[in-house]
Parts: sequence; structure tokens; C-alpha cells
Amino acid sequence: MICIPIQDKDGASLLKTLVRAQRHAEITEIWFDELRDFTPKLLAQIFSKKEKPIIYKATNPAKNIKAILDVDVDFVDLDIKSSPEHFATVKKHPKTQLIISYHNFKETPPSKKLKEIASKAMKLGADIIKIATFADTFTDSLRMLQLLDDLTQSGKHAICICMGEQGRLTRVTGHLLGNYLMYAPLTKEEQTAEGQLTVQELKEMINIVG
Repeated sequence: MICIPIQDKDGASLLKTLVRAQRHAEITEIWFDELRDFTPKLLAQIFSKKEKPIIYKATNPAKNIKAILDVDVDFVDLDIKSSPEHFATVKKHPKTQLIISYHNFKETPPSKKLKEIASKAMKLGADIIKIATFADTFTDSLRMLQLLDDLTQSGKHAICICMGEQGRLTRVTGHLLGNYLMYAPLTKEEQTAEGQLTVQELKEMINIVG
């Protein structure tokens, strides 16, 4: 699946972006905590426009997590360092899947460490493991793809991505090894991580690699 991240800070703008995004991707990721004008009324407006699954990218879950869970959001993405209370809160909502994510914007840790991170995420209750690291070398991307293949072969849902130019390999071939989804903004200006391809670029590359 292709997921379009939406990081608009204004509710009216977000609503317009959501309508556009749902025309081009199977799923959208909304950074609700970044909204300057978040209210229950705005939340209801957003979900009235919902045609496809939504991920709540929680950057400050203490603010809005309960309100968003109450409207049965499809996924919540919590950082692996989040409070155990927030993990437990999501797990009480059977209609919502929990993504537990690890981000490293400086490097890709050794393979042993990556496996330990994935194992920790599973122990914390992850329905989907997300690991995103910065690739200094092409080899870093190959190691990330190996991790993805190992997780897929063991029956786990995972999103394994490398950021940066050297990480683009993971973005255009990860679907072949079972990546649960891949992030792609509508435009380059709307990138939420270094190395992301736009949704149009990603679709073109996927058509090439198969």
C-alpha cells in the first residue's frame, strides 16, 4: 500500500489535502497533534471526509489520543519510547491497530540491534513494527531489506525503511519483500522524511521494478 502523510497545521488546509490524497493512495497518515486548531468539531469534519484508512501519527499523544481513538481511527503510530500507558490505551480499542515505530535520523544500527528493536516492539504489543533509519551506505539499505524479509517470513507485519539518498532502494523495492506500506507525499514540498519519493514517482518506480 502507498500511504500519503499529511502534516498540514491548519484544519481547512488539511481537509483539502485529505480529499486529494485519497484519490492517489490506499491510506493516509495524519499528524493530528501538529494541528493548531484541533477541536472535536474539526475531528468530526475530517472523519466525515474519510474514504480510506487513516493513521494517526502521534507526536504528542497526551493531547489527542483519546479523542481520536473514540472515532475508531484505523491505526495509531506510537514511538517505541512512548509511555506504556499510551500503548495500553490503544490496545483497549480492538478496531485500531497499533504501529510501534523506531526512528534513527543519524544512522542505521547494526543488524543485531535492529532485530532487538523489532523484538521489543512486538513485546510492547505492536500489530505492525515500523523501523526507519538513515542510510549512510547502500549496504545499510540491503541490511534493512534483509530485516524486512526476516520479519515477513516469520509472519509479522512490518514497515522497514531507510531515509536519505542511499535509502531509496528500500522505498522502491520494499513491497517485493512484504513492506506493509510505503510513505509518499503528494509533492516534494510535503516530504516528512529525507529521501521520500512523491506518490507519482513511487508509482512509476514500482511499475518498473514490478
